[in-house]
Amino acid sequence: QGRGLCRPGLFARFRRLALEADANATWGRLDANRLTARTIELLQYHEPADSLGWHIDPQSAVTMLLMLSADGAYAGAALEHESDGVVHRARPTQHEALFYRSDQEHRVTPLESGTRVALALEWWHEQGVELKHTFRNHRPFEHLPEVSVRGRP
Repeated sequence: QGRGLCRPGLFARFRRLALEADANATWGRLDANRLTARTIELLQYHEPADSLGWHIDPQSAVTMLLMLSADGAYAGAALEHESDGVVHRARPTQHEALFYRSDQEHRVTPLESGTRVALALEWWHEQGVELKHTFRNHRPFEHLPEVSVRGRP
């Protein structure tokens, strides 16, 4: 009790971090008066070649990915974003949170070994805020040029 993800006030802290990330990146996508989590999902990759192809999350405004796996617990399964034809790769360390616009095309590359576990929170506004997204279906994994970046893509 009171440890890990059950700690009182942790959800409020994640919400504050999402608002700070939105402000720092000057996205202007989140309204503190109406902001809530649309989905909270535990993402587990444990079979070789597990991956999630290129996609966007059209109903959400900003996504937070919190890495739960220990450093070195897995190989592969990097988070990638595509922006203006350039692919940016991030490999967060344990307990590091990455924030990105949910309408920015992204994927997880295939797992090579080990187990990758992350918590994803998609933030949105329950009512009154219309998000402008171009809907794209998931597209299959494909090899693209890589540009390594550390931290926020």
